[in-house]
Amino acid sequence: MKAIVCQMCGSREIVQQNGMLVCQSCGTRYYDDTRQTRKDNQKFCIYCGEAINADCVVCPKCGRQVQELKAQQPTFVFYQPPANQTPVSQQVNVSVNTGTPKDKWVALLLCVFLGYFGAHKFYEGNSNLGILYLFTFGLFGFGWIIDIFQILSKPNPYYV
Repeated sequence: MKAIVCQMCGSREIVQQNGMLVCQSCGTRYYDDTRQTRKDNQKFCIYCGEAINADCVVCPKCGRQVQELKAQQPTFVFYQPPANQTPVSQQVNVSVNTGTPKDKWVALLLCVFLGYFGAHKFYEGNSNLGILYLFTFGLFGFGWIIDIFQILSKPNPYYV
């Protein structure tokens, strides 16, 4: 049987009287193994008798656990939609693609054959760049070559 130490005075003279434990030094009574703590923020280790802070869970002298850890309940915040709103799981998915779909192969053919004149830019609806390609012959050929590789890397259909 482990030695019980009084948490009020630190004495090891705990005896059983009339079905309860009583400290013979200070008279503290323990009901159902519930120990009282001192009022001045101090208690005693139940194993070594050392005076420790009342908030201690582990005795700094002997290293043994003197009280159970307090389980902290996690706080979760759940979103509750208003009664007149459809829950998110029942809503219909909306496509993220905005703009008009363009066929990759049509744009590639226009770029290869009429890219110097900016036909693929007019097809995409970018008429300002189309006019620039028209007057600079596809940005002097460099823009036309770059656009061929860019169009090849796009998905079919792509959105502009």
